[in-house]
Amino acid sequence: MTEEEFWHTNPRKLNVYEKAWKDEQEYQNEMMYLFWGNYGLSALFTAIDNVLNGKKAKAKYIDEPIKLFEMTDKEKELEKENAIARFMGWAKATKNNIKKGKEVK
Repeated sequence: MTEEEFWHTNPRKLNVYEKAWKDEQEYQNEMMYLFWGNYGLSALFTAIDNVLNGKKAKAKYIDEPIKLFEMTDKEKELEKENAIARFMGWAKATKNNIKKGKEVK
């Protein structure tokens, strides 16, 4: 809403804008708590696991950021290419191990 609209609008119509703003704030708060929950719990579990289990700890902090939005087509294509490259590297290593007579895992 522009300043001009604000000054020349019926006050009852302002309630709609106020409700929309409050809904947006509530949504942002929910997202903030969701992210804190994910990152905070990850940090807490990692710390507790490291204190209790030392070098045998298995819990790890979140490696990659949590994505807010869906991937674009370009990102999906890049992800697909990376997966293919990783698979081809694994296949090549497996083939070399077979040729050398090593056990394949």
